[in-house]
Amino acid sequence: MTSRSTPSPCRTLRRTLAALPALGAATALVLAPLPAAMAAPTQPAAVGHSVAAPAKTVTIAKVTRYTTTGLNLRKSATATSTRLATLPKGTKITSTQRTTGGWYRVSYAKKTGWVSGAYLSAKAPAKPKPKPKPAAKKAPAKKPAAAKTLTRYTTTALNLRKSASASSARLATLPKGTKVLSPQHTASGWYKVSYAKKTGWVSGAYLSSKAPAKPKPAPFSTCRYEGHTGTYTSTSNGVSNAQRYYTKRTAGVDVGCGTFTVPAGTPVWKVANSTKGRWKVNVGGVTKVLMRSTDLARTSPAATTNRTKISLSAFKKLPTGAIPEKYLARIGFSTGSLIGAPAVADLNALNKAFKKRFGSDLYVDLGYRTKSQQQYYYKVLGSKVAAKPGTSVHEHALSIDLPETSAYSWNSARYAWMIKNGPRYGWVHPARLNKYTASGKLNPYAEYWHFDYVGKH
Repeated sequence: MTSRSTPSPCRTLRRTLAALPALGAATALVLAPLPAAMAAPTQPAAVGHSVAAPAKTVTIAKVTRYTTTGLNLRKSATATSTRLATLPKGTKITSTQRTTGGWYRVSYAKKTGWVSGAYLSAKAPAKPKPKPKPAAKKAPAKKPAAAKTLTRYTTTALNLRKSASASSARLATLPKGTKVLSPQHTASGWYKVSYAKKTGWVSGAYLSSKAPAKPKPAPFSTCRYEGHTGTYTSTSNGVSNAQRYYTKRTAGVDVGCGTFTVPAGTPVWKVANSTKGRWKVNVGGVTKVLMRSTDLARTSPAATTNRTKISLSAFKKLPTGAIPEKYLARIGFSTGSLIGAPAVADLNALNKAFKKRFGSDLYVDLGYRTKSQQQYYYKVLGSKVAAKPGTSVHEHALSIDLPETSAYSWNSARYAWMIKNGPRYGWVHPARLNKYTASGKLNPYAEYWHFDYVGKH
């Protein structure tokens, strides 16, 4: 059988047109090139590559606005610029300058900078409604004078006696400030009272009808913390490593409104001598606080390896904010901060790769944080900045903070490198701290400096 090739569509079309001379003009029309308007559509321009006009600053009539959340005051009109301060929710501000990008120039706490108008409102926050006053209680029916119950308070530790005599048997001792009710008293000044399920007599010479004054809490302003106020740069805060010491044991830190403790091996930078054997130091992100010089030494007692060989899964079961010191390790570079021992080897490997790329060590500003330390941060900074004690990942000793500087910020080469290479060594930037939320809005809790250790997978 001889095969026959099938005529091509173009050849068939030409034969058909040749047989129809009367349609020549139409044929020419068919074969003519398509008009430009009917030509194949061009590819659409790449999305996201248009260049927005730079924001301009304009002078406006003075406006009054109120912050709708805790709001960062920035050095310039961009979310990536240096943070100067944090304005609490409901803060009233005025402005006469605004950018076309919606940023307002304002002053707060003796600092002038820019805030995003996305978190401002022209409407003042509603004042909390006063609590309704409780209904007045009806006065109890008067009792005969002899049966009147008296309220008294002990002015010192006071013995409860079996009878109205200083020589009778002692039943118990009431602490200073104890409130007692007495339905009966003697002419010689002894009062019948009940305490700790015992009934006896106490001397009226050590009782007062006036309740003791409640102790006033330390003023908020006496708490020393210079982080997040525009002066904070790192835990050393500009002090040379020539002045770096380490805690020899678990040690207390006097912050002016109380104390918190840090474990053995915590790095401390001496600022100056103080009084009574104490030094003014920078430690754990807090500057110019007081520690006893006898608690500090030039060398760290902490190991630089996982000497106990504890696994990551077992380490995660240790008490939050109270991890035994033998399960902590000192970072062998940068500030020498403490982290969980299972994470130190991978952090060292990460630093080796980082140093090869940038020519210097990764700067680890902060690591492990004790529970009392977190309680202090939460008290001073509030929930907008500090995690509730018991929930901070720093209390698990599996997190590090890098410097809050432009060298490590969102658009820096170091941040991009950490995002790409950190997971290879088990260190990740948590999604909850990304610059933008899942809906595309600026994240008020964003932190470019924070990385968590999750282990290699």
